Amino acid sequence: MIRDYAICVIHYGSRAHTEACLRSTFDIEPAPRGRFVVDNNGSDAPPLELSEDLRSSITIIAPNENLGFGGGANLGFEVIQREHPVDAVLLLNNDAQLCTGAVARLLRTLGSQPSVAMVGPRILRQSDAKIWHDGGRIHWPEGSIEGLRHGEAEPDQVLAPFESDFICGCAPLIRQSAFDSVGGFDERFFLYYEDTDLSLRLLHRGWRLLHDPVARVEHIGSGAVGDGSELARYYQIRNRVLFHELHAPDTAEALRARRAVLRRTRIRALRYALTGRLGAARAMSAAVRDYRRRCWGRR
Repeated sequence: MIRDYAICVIHYGSRAHTEACLRSTFDIEPAPRGRFVVDNNGSDAPPLELSEDLRSSITIIAPNENLGFGGGANLGFEVIQREHPVDAVLLLNNDAQLCTGAVARLLRTLGSQPSVAMVGPRILRQSDAKIWHDGGRIHWPEGSIEGLRHGEAEPDQVLAPFESDFICGCAPLIRQSAFDSVGGFDERFFLYYEDTDLSLRLLHRGWRLLHDPVARVEHIGSGAVGDGSELARYYQIRNRVLFHELHAPDTAEALRARRAVLRRTRIRALRYALTGRLGAARAMSAAVRDYRRRCWGRR
């Protein structure tokens, strides 16, 4: 049974996205014990100033630097448990918005069985209401990640909660005791794959992960760093190989798959450089270099 919960939003970039996210958390039942925003802009931008109608009901947590998604979430969970101890935390990207009934459904599913660590909702693209993520699968030995039903229209039939290989970090409801049992997010990832890594560490500790498509969340998508940007490319490549190293089966086939990713990345970087796409080439080369040098966290 989940007695109470809090909401934690990770802010980076757009204040408008964060405020829209926060407004979607009002007029929901049951109400959270508190709403917290981790201002992850750090020293790169002025402190987050929310609109007057939001200020009195939101606690802003402002670290001195951008901690990355996982680091910001870890800080948010720590402050929440110190100020308003709860059984679970709803963690939201600032470009996510809750649909009607989503929270009640997530709480019901998480509370249905004490072995469930995280529950994820169906995530819809705000632009066209098509599915962005509807549960996840990981394919070994290459370690590729698949978001189910991506780009499809919502099916007419109502699907029951089901086991998922990982829970997307866009809007998971996380049991606090499960989060504590694995030490929270691994901050080496900084951005991308930290949710998949957390999911697998929870599974390895005997917890379960459920995806509930009845709970729905809208998502703007790439609202922080931009889809296909050099920064996104860097973290996706570096962290994919780190994730594979940490979780792939200890087999010769998996080792070959990891080496193949590094080799293909170097070849693509060279091709991009030769065709004038220098920014992409530099990002890809830096990702491979930093993985080999064991340089983690923020680029």
